[in-house]
Amino acid sequence: MSISPDRCQQLRKLHTQLTTQIQLLKENNQKEEREGADTSLEALNTLKSLQSSLKRVMLEMEQCPPSTEEAAAATPATSPAAWLNRAWYPDSTENDDSEPELLIDDN
Repeated sequence: MSISPDRCQQLRKLHTQLTTQIQLLKENNQKEEREGADTSLEALNTLKSLQSSLKRVMLEMEQCPPSTEEAAAATPATSPAAWLNRAWYPDSTENDDSEPELLIDDN
Protein backbone atom coordinates (compact mmCIF):
# COMPACT_ATOMS: atom_id res chain seq x y z
CA MET A 1 0.00 0.00 0.00
CA SER A 2 1.36 3.38 -0.99
CA ILE A 3 0.75 6.55 0.97
CA SER A 4 0.07 10.03 -0.35
CA PRO A 5 2.87 12.05 -1.97
CA ASP A 6 2.32 14.87 0.54
CA ARG A 7 2.76 12.48 3.46
CA CYS A 8 5.91 11.06 1.85
CA GLN A 9 7.30 14.56 1.43
CA GLN A 10 6.60 15.30 5.10
CA LEU A 11 8.27 12.03 6.11
CA ARG A 12 11.38 12.81 4.06
CA LYS A 13 11.62 16.25 5.66
CA LEU A 14 11.14 14.77 9.13
CA HIS A 15 13.77 12.12 8.37
CA THR A 16 16.28 14.81 7.47
CA GLN A 17 15.51 16.83 10.58
CA LEU A 18 15.70 13.83 12.90
CA THR A 19 18.96 12.66 11.37
CA THR A 20 20.46 16.13 11.84
CA GLN A 21 19.28 16.40 15.45
CA ILE A 22 20.58 12.92 16.30
CA GLN A 23 23.97 13.73 14.80
CA LEU A 24 24.19 17.03 16.72
CA LEU A 25 23.21 15.38 19.99
CA LYS A 26 25.78 12.61 19.49
CA GLU A 27 28.48 15.20 18.74
CA ASN A 28 27.55 17.20 21.86
CA ASN A 29 27.65 14.05 24.00
CA GLN A 30 31.07 13.11 22.62
CA LYS A 31 32.34 16.62 23.26
CA GLU A 32 31.14 16.48 26.87
CA GLU A 33 32.80 13.08 27.34
CA ARG A 34 36.11 14.40 25.95
CA GLU A 35 35.93 17.31 28.36
CA GLY A 36 35.41 14.91 31.23
CA ALA A 37 31.78 15.76 31.91
CA ASP A 38 29.24 13.01 32.42
CA THR A 39 26.59 12.71 29.75
CA SER A 40 23.26 13.57 31.32
CA LEU A 41 20.56 10.98 31.59
CA GLU A 42 18.21 13.45 29.94
CA ALA A 43 20.47 13.72 26.87
CA LEU A 44 20.72 9.93 26.59
CA ASN A 45 16.94 9.54 26.88
CA THR A 46 16.42 12.25 24.27
CA LEU A 47 18.84 10.50 21.91
CA LYS A 48 17.07 7.18 22.43
CA SER A 49 13.68 8.79 21.78
CA LEU A 50 14.89 10.52 18.60
CA GLN A 51 16.39 7.28 17.30
CA SER A 52 13.12 5.46 17.99
CA SER A 53 11.19 8.15 16.13
CA LEU A 54 13.61 7.96 13.22
CA LYS A 55 13.11 4.20 13.01
CA ARG A 56 9.32 4.62 12.88
CA VAL A 57 9.65 7.28 10.17
CA MET A 58 11.93 5.01 8.13
CA LEU A 59 9.47 2.13 8.40
CA GLU A 60 6.65 4.35 7.18
CA MET A 61 8.83 5.72 4.37
CA GLU A 62 9.21 2.19 3.00
CA GLN A 63 5.65 2.56 1.69
CA CYS A 64 6.57 5.70 -0.25
CA PRO A 65 7.57 5.66 -3.90
CA PRO A 66 11.13 6.88 -4.47
CA SER A 67 11.47 10.65 -4.67
CA THR A 68 12.67 12.18 -7.93
CA GLU A 69 16.11 12.77 -6.38
CA GLU A 70 16.32 9.15 -5.20
CA ALA A 71 15.21 7.84 -8.58
CA ALA A 72 17.79 9.97 -10.38
CA ALA A 73 20.54 8.81 -8.04
CA ALA A 74 19.55 5.16 -8.42
CA THR A 75 19.72 5.19 -12.24
CA PRO A 76 23.14 6.29 -13.45
CA ALA A 77 23.40 7.82 -16.92
CA THR A 78 25.98 5.23 -17.96
CA SER A 79 27.32 2.04 -16.56
CA PRO A 80 29.91 2.95 -13.90
CA ALA A 81 32.58 0.71 -15.40
CA ALA A 82 31.53 1.00 -19.05
CA TRP A 83 34.75 2.79 -19.96
CA LEU A 84 36.73 -0.16 -18.53
CA ASN A 85 35.16 -2.69 -20.89
CA ARG A 86 37.48 -2.93 -23.86
CA ALA A 87 39.46 -5.56 -25.71
CA TRP A 88 42.93 -6.37 -24.45
CA TYR A 89 44.62 -5.54 -27.73
CA PRO A 90 42.22 -3.41 -29.73
CA ASP A 91 44.92 -2.22 -32.16
CA SER A 92 46.06 -5.71 -33.08
CA THR A 93 45.31 -6.62 -36.69
CA GLU A 94 47.24 -9.89 -36.80
CA ASN A 95 45.64 -13.23 -36.11
CA ASP A 96 46.85 -15.57 -33.37
CA ASP A 97 48.75 -17.84 -35.78
CA SER A 98 51.49 -15.30 -36.55
CA GLU A 99 54.65 -14.69 -34.59
CA PRO A 100 54.30 -12.25 -31.68
CA GLU A 101 55.99 -8.90 -32.05
CA LEU A 102 59.09 -8.48 -29.89
CA LEU A 103 58.92 -5.45 -27.68
CA ILE A 104 62.57 -5.46 -26.56
CA ASP A 105 65.41 -5.04 -29.06
CA ASP A 106 68.52 -7.14 -28.60
CA ASN A 107 70.71 -4.34 -30.03
